Amino acid sequence: MGSESLRQIRERATPMSIFGIIRRTPASRAFWSALVCAWLGSIAAGIGTMARFDWTPGSAGPAPRTWPPACAIKHDFNRPTLVVAIHPRCPCSAATLTQVEALAERHAAECRLIVLMLAPSVDDPAWTNAPAWRAARSIAGVEVVADALGGIAGAFGARTSGHAVLFGRDGRLMFSGGLTLSRAHEGVGPGAAAVDVLIRGGEAANSAPVFGCALFGPDDLCGPPVGERP
Repeated sequence: MGSESLRQIRERATPMSIFGIIRRTPASRAFWSALVCAWLGSIAAGIGTMARFDWTPGSAGPAPRTWPPACAIKHDFNRPTLVVAIHPRCPCSAATLTQVEALAERHAAECRLIVLMLAPSVDDPAWTNAPAWRAARSIAGVEVVADALGGIAGAFGARTSGHAVLFGRDGRLMFSGGLTLSRAHEGVGPGAAAVDVLIRGGEAANSAPVFGCALFGPDDLCGPPVGERP
């Protein structure tokens, strides 16, 4: 036994030994190869599903071409106004608030920035004390407006959390869309880049996909709807 090699020990392995099972027959080797391939395939499928989820934009209604006259928020004729609709329970919208904060740091003086926080009731602390609500309040230069049942957001055509609309001093729509590159992606998206240029008076795209949870309907991440779709 002392001189027996590791190879000889493996060849004498019982059928319950992994080495023995793999080395005894071609069929056993084929079985383990198929098992490994299936395992890798399931991982690849899961990654593909997550990627499709991250890169699939939400729905967006038509934004008004001019500031809604019946809107509860009065238009500011002295500077452009950016309005962003947020579902407080949408985990994807943390990335949107990051972009709002970056825009506020650069443009709070020359652009009015408003974050609409949707809730079934503006008196429900379970919603008004949500992390997203507190994060929005902490951004200097941003107005946080409680939007009961999403009535204001609906007037701006928002259907997905993270939808932003930019209006010029004259009340005309300049941009409608999302600010992030994908769901929960922290980098600067084409929408945020466009808004930055438009606020500074340059020319840029007037739309971009919106990535986030549904505002008016059940969502796997956000749960029950805040209200009915306008």
